[in-house]
Amino acid sequence: AGSGSGSITVTPSNSCGAGAARTLAISTTTLPAQPSSISGNVTVCQGSAQTYSVTAMQGVAYTWVFPAGWTQTAGGNTNAVTVTAGSGSGNITVTPSNSCGAGEAISLPVTINPAPSAPLITLEGNTLTSSNPEGNQWYNSSGIMAGVTSQTITGEKNERYYVVVIQNGCTSLPSETVHLVIDHITAGEAVRSISAYPNPFTDFLILERSSARPPV
Repeated sequence: AGSGSGSITVTPSNSCGAGAARTLAISTTTLPAQPSSISGNVTVCQGSAQTYSVTAMQGVAYTWVFPAGWTQTAGGNTNAVTVTAGSGSGNITVTPSNSCGAGEAISLPVTINPAPSAPLITLEGNTLTSSNPEGNQWYNSSGIMAGVTSQTITGEKNERYYVVVIQNGCTSLPSETVHLVIDHITAGEAVRSISAYPNPFTDFLILERSSARPPV
């Protein structure tokens, strides 16, 4: 069959002559064309949400294949899909198809930047230190602490703190939250010290307070 629409006509005949003709209208469909390109980020962070798309064609469905460990979360067989990036780099491939069959696939190579490990916080007095020397961003109970990105910070009030690490544009899971309690000392008041353990810690932190009279 060629391309385009038309009709088929058949006319019966015998020794007496031709009978009435019958006509059947037909239309032909070709395989869908290969998409020109896949739109989307080629370098992504592990665990991030990403969208990829091709130009839509009428009557065409799209089969997407992603690198191992990636998860498609929306879009189905449409021309635009959303995925959660896995841990592996590789190719994103999409194949167009219609009632005639599958057309030619197209691929897009993608590279994964792994997410950094969640940092640990050590606490000495009212000084908090991240286990990561660079890429820190500190938070307190009010949210992000703008411009506070050093490895070590000093708490100046009773507050809850945690830190994340940002490397190659990728953000780690947050550290455990540390609840800092500061005792304010006045003349004649018992001198109190706070000890914290274990150090570093993972799931919980124990704070112990002791007191001693200041020397006379």
